[in-house]
Amino acid sequence: MKTHSSKTPLFSTPFDRDKFREYFDRISSRMKDKDTPELQSHLTGHKASSALCGLSNERFQYILFAKSAELSKRGIAPQWQGLAESCFTDDHLDSFDALKPVIDLFWLVAEYPKHRCGNGRWNKLWDEGFDMGLAISIDDRKKKNAAKVIELELSIPQQMGCLRFQRSEAKVALKRLKDNINKHQKRRQEELSARKVSNGAPAEDIAAQQAVILACAKATGGDGPTATAQLYRQITGGVLDRRNVARAVKRARR
Repeated sequence: MKTHSSKTPLFSTPFDRDKFREYFDRISSRMKDKDTPELQSHLTGHKASSALCGLSNERFQYILFAKSAELSKRGIAPQWQGLAESCFTDDHLDSFDALKPVIDLFWLVAEYPKHRCGNGRWNKLWDEGFDMGLAISIDDRKKKNAAKVIELELSIPQQMGCLRFQRSEAKVALKRLKDNINKHQKRRQEELSARKVSNGAPAEDIAAQQAVILACAKATGGDGPTATAQLYRQITGGVLDRRNVARAVKRARR
């Protein structure tokens, strides 16, 4: 795949709010009834490749954004939505790259409804509800990405969930989190397989869940169980009762 340097237009140019709302509502209505695992696997694999490769960039963007928006509503951060698995061509990757800032903003509004940023106009996203026209204008601002992160006043955990709005400290923390998940998963799978512990589920599935719990606990250790439960939900979409976080971590370590 090529390195993407050109800016692919988002949706129609100039942006048409009415058209966006009509298309988005129509496409997203078909995704709402899917359970989370089904939605995450939607538009992936060989069958999806055949269907998606014939679409225009604009149509592909509508579909990918609708999938991301539904996952965001369920608490899964863009960083963990697996959207790249729906990209089968260079044009798809270009379109996905162009979508990243608005995907981030939609999730930030859904996940942090009380967030405030330094730009009063941008706060309208939180005060008045997500507006794609405003999100596109934020992306179009002639500012470096790092400056936008500062103006959005995003914390490190918020940046870690984003695809585009990250600064170096968040990138390092995210890499550490992913490395810890992989490390814990490999170790736990070996341990569970050796002990033949499955509880009716494949050892690799149990290991994957426990690895995320352990990595989340380590990443948020100083911030308490609520932060651990929130990060777990942002990665998996699953609910981890914050009152039982310590018990879940203890069980995962056994």
